Amino acid sequence: MPKNYLSLIEPEDSASAMIVRILLGHMQKEGMDIEEACKKVAISKEQVTHVDQRISMSSYYQLIGYALSQTNDPDFGYNLSLLHPKNRSRHLLWFSMFNCTDMGEAFEKINNYSSLLASGIQSETEQHESLLLLKLTCSCSNKIVRRHVAEGFFLEVIQFIKKISDEIALPVKILFSSKRPAHQTKFHKNIPVIIAYDQPVDMMVFPLTMKDIPINFKDEELTEMMNKYITKTLVNNYTPHTTSMYVAELIANRMHGNLPTLPEISNKLSMNTRALQKSLQQEGTTFQKIFNSVRMEMVMGYLARKDIPVIDIAYMFGFTEQTVFNHAFRYWTGNPVNSYRKQD
Repeated sequence: MPKNYLSLIEPEDSASAMIVRILLGHMQKEGMDIEEACKKVAISKEQVTHVDQRISMSSYYQLIGYALSQTNDPDFGYNLSLLHPKNRSRHLLWFSMFNCTDMGEAFEKINNYSSLLASGIQSETEQHESLLLLKLTCSCSNKIVRRHVAEGFFLEVIQFIKKISDEIALPVKILFSSKRPAHQTKFHKNIPVIIAYDQPVDMMVFPLTMKDIPINFKDEELTEMMNKYITKTLVNNYTPHTTSMYVAELIANRMHGNLPTLPEISNKLSMNTRALQKSLQQEGTTFQKIFNSVRMEMVMGYLARKDIPVIDIAYMFGFTEQTVFNHAFRYWTGNPVNSYRKQD
């Protein structure tokens, strides 16, 4: 079985039911009739009941547009983004970012995660001279909706930065492709940086030194949950004090949105790769077998938690597309992911 499940298949034009449910919850809090709203954009109750469902991007954008027409709230996107970090599933992104060495690597996780949540809303980072650029691409043609999406995304990134780092690291400038709002918004008021409108791209501009800021984040509850599955995997599959057990433990502790490599694990054990491979061979196993076993055990442990969407579990264990994760899971178990969850 190949170690890297990256796929060339383009993601479907869809959004996770999780972010749609957050949106509907905010709309309900604002006094809107969400059943009527769903009818307006052709979203059924069944589509948002299960965390693993997907909704078309056009319906998601229409739902935001409907909400804006009902509230006329210039801060709708800003207020909506404040709810995202409170969502239990979103904490998984923070936890995987904790496994990063610096903010540059964490930004790459944000880029991967954003496209999984909503394929029509994607971010990318690039370096330009002494600057680090975080660009946002939104497939919505409505500029007002696009501004709220961009405001929400940028605010959430700022919240992530504050959560995972001790350093205050605000962007030096934020660009919006939309027109300047008629009145000063919360985003403009509460984010003390230069903000420009009518720009060719939605983008946050950071000093290049931003990418080297170290990560300093810990969530005791999530750490305990992850360690539970690590311990279970080790106890069930490996003999104490063997090389294979140490390899399994190192792999498990690093598999939070990453794919640990043989050179990386060898380095941690102060062994060259050939010596490690020989030691594992003497124990009747290989690095790849241990890697596959640890990942499968931990994935199945997370799948037992019905409140965590499959798409988040896939992301946590190095899959950048749910389709590829589904194929891998069927290869491991002979069953589709959804069938396994129903049986569990």
